[in-house]
Amino acid sequence: MMKTRIFKIEEVTKEIMLQAVNDLKNGAVIIAPTDTVYGIMADALNPQAVKRMCEIKQKPSDVPLQYLASDIKYAKRIALFSPKATLLAEKYWPGPLTIIVPPSKEGKKYLRGFDTLGIRVPKNDFIANLLNAFGGVAAASSANLHSKPVINSQEELIKEFNGKVDYIFTGGQFSSESSTVLSLEPFKIFREGGIKEKDVLNFFAENANIF
Repeated sequence: MMKTRIFKIEEVTKEIMLQAVNDLKNGAVIIAPTDTVYGIMADALNPQAVKRMCEIKQKPSDVPLQYLASDIKYAKRIALFSPKATLLAEKYWPGPLTIIVPPSKEGKKYLRGFDTLGIRVPKNDFIANLLNAFGGVAAASSANLHSKPVINSQEELIKEFNGKVDYIFTGGQFSSESSTVLSLEPFKIFREGGIKEKDVLNFFAENANIF
């Protein structure tokens, strides 16, 4: 069984963070808190690391992953945002909203057999710092076995994933809901989470003059 390094986020020093980032660049799989639930993540440009992450989670290859970016500026480097998508991102990011958008030329290398990317900028200082230091995009999913209940207990998390992943960072404040996942053209809610469909529709109605 591999050795998993386990830290509480408040105990993470600059040295630990830099080591984790370096290991992420070299194929490590990391579990860390986000603003919704614990996430399992790997370097989106490392196919072997992404494959390993999916195997650990028991996630089928035909189920899309989420891509975590440090900010909207970086998200726009890898995806094409329509005016409506830009407005929505500026309204709800950082936050629990995953927007499905077409890739940019640079973003095509992130595709895993799908035509689009589901991107999110999480509202969590620890993840923001990790992604900023990493300088890239993390492929991610919720840190639970596929189709099993979400894990918000650090004891359950360690019991399930200790010895399977390279790092587990625990702590943070959690929501009982995952992110809302939607596409815009056509508009479709694939999963309603922390942001409700009625709120998105109301926001569009309020800004109808812009489109």
